[in-house]
Amino acid sequence: MSYKASDEEVSVIVRSCLEKYGPLESFYLAKKNKGKRVKAIALFVDEADARLACSLNNGPLAILGNGKLTITIIQTFKIKVSTAVYIATKSEINKESEIWKKRYLVLHVYPDTIQAFTTLKVEGSSTKDVVYARKTLDAILSGHILKDSDNDIWNPSLSSNGSSYRALKSIEKALQIIITRDKVKRKLRYYGPPEKYKQAAHQVTAILRDEETSTTHRVQQRQETALQMIKENCVMEIRSVAGLASTPEQNCPICFDDVPITPIQTLCKHTYCLECFENYCEFAASTSKAEFRIECQGDSGKCAEVFNLAELRDGLSSSAFELLLKSSFDEYVHRHPKDFHYCPTPDCDYVYRCTSTEDSKPLGYTCPNCLEPICTLCHAQHGDYTCAEYRDIKSGGYEALEKLKRELNIKDCPKCKTPIEKTEGCNYMTCGGCKAHICWVCMAVFGDSGPCYKHMTKEHGSIGLDALNDLVD
Repeated sequence: MSYKASDEEVSVIVRSCLEKYGPLESFYLAKKNKGKRVKAIALFVDEADARLACSLNNGPLAILGNGKLTITIIQTFKIKVSTAVYIATKSEINKESEIWKKRYLVLHVYPDTIQAFTTLKVEGSSTKDVVYARKTLDAILSGHILKDSDNDIWNPSLSSNGSSYRALKSIEKALQIIITRDKVKRKLRYYGPPEKYKQAAHQVTAILRDEETSTTHRVQQRQETALQMIKENCVMEIRSVAGLASTPEQNCPICFDDVPITPIQTLCKHTYCLECFENYCEFAASTSKAEFRIECQGDSGKCAEVFNLAELRDGLSSSAFELLLKSSFDEYVHRHPKDFHYCPTPDCDYVYRCTSTEDSKPLGYTCPNCLEPICTLCHAQHGDYTCAEYRDIKSGGYEALEKLKRELNIKDCPKCKTPIEKTEGCNYMTCGGCKAHICWVCMAVFGDSGPCYKHMTKEHGSIGLDALNDLVD
């Protein structure tokens, strides 16, 4: 390596070499280590260009003297998760990251100081290992359903933010774990160290058991609350008739409970519990069949005001908001099948933009989710074949071609796949494409003609002129 050129000077030369294969979205030098190597990361606009640029691997650069350029395709993925869930599962993630290091995978953690989210990024050169890390991380961040023996732990009291919910929060704080409620599916999801799972399940079961013993008292209390709500509604109607300014509805339209400390106030002046609002929006998004819209349930379902995008973004967590965006986008994809397509890999369902015209070379694209190579025109996984070649192979034309080649005594060069036909002479052949020296009998490849002739004599008894001499005699 030349020590006269600076890292910046070398990076300019390297970037110019890469840009010959296609435009770059970004290019930057990584932090320099103590060694002599300098690492740069380039992001191509088109993945196919990045794969073509790999032909520069191990190529010499004049500015480096005798030094060579090493180029490797890096696979990567990112996952955005709430910081609370990340902290609860951090020990598990760190434990797995030590295993990933042995597979040359790197974990990067980017906390968001403004919002309560953390982005996790994993990168590596092996597609198989990156997919393995993605599945492992997804499993950790999806948590575990809280169970008592084989039964899901749940009680109707958890649908509101009453004493059971407050007790649940106390358990979270004491054990330093996270427990989320899915009111629609009636499940509790646990995030935290595996060794604390049983303890959390036991304590949650205990508080719900205490809740059941006081059911009668709570029913009576709810009846009194309902009567009070009726009285308040009557007062509000009287005030409205009297021309006084109306006040926002103060009871959640979903659980009909008093509003907690962190309410969600809609533009139409209705107030939801934070969790009720999120669960309702998730349910509405998952069951939407026609035009995507989420309507307010205030005034006993009579409001029907459609929430706008900004209102949903401000009132929902990242995962819930992304679910809504996905549902809305899914509807758009179904209405535009010529523009978008779902990844054909089982259990992937990633969406990519379709290609409208067929190219003479394979259309390089790797699904960012499952990291499988996919053709964006015919939506098949046909590797280095073009769409036309793949259609021919799939239709049986490949087998027919191979049969014809055998009948005509045509073979492919083992080195470059150029078709070779033998019409006369001995078994020594020279490829017209790569100029390789080939034994026609076993298709062994040699660097020169001499070793090829010696091989034919030793391994096959002759160079293949015996049959021709017999025919002449």
